Amino acid sequence: MKKLIIPITVLLVLGLFISLFFVLGNKPAKSYDTKTSQGEATIDITPKIIENGKFVFSIALNTHSVSLENYNLMELTTLNYNGKSVKPISALKLAGHHNNGEISFDVGNDKPENFKITINSIPDIEERIFEWN
Repeated sequence: MKKLIIPITVLLVLGLFISLFFVLGNKPAKSYDTKTSQGEATIDITPKIIENGKFVFSIALNTHSVSLENYNLMELTTLNYNGKSVKPISALKLAGHHNNGEISFDVGNDKPENFKITINSIPDIEERIFEWN
């Protein structure tokens, strides 16, 4: 019985380290709050995960006064970090008044910790800046 305790303990500790590596390696280095911008349209955006070189954010846009279908987040959104400025590689397609989904940016091997997202021309605010430090 004592001969099994050491190998089992080693396997458990190794399994814990491997699990932590995969879990922590795919998320932003720290937990970030949701940022909100209000106007005719309310935008909530939250950094979610960095995986395979993609920085993914949850985004929600809601309005009761205008339809959002004519606004393209791929064109209107920019991520700025480490002196770089990148456009999304994918974004939810807006329609109607209530939208929830994701927007993703290619960050390669970078793991941005200080960054901002700028969204232009969503009614009625010309430039919305969401910043995380």
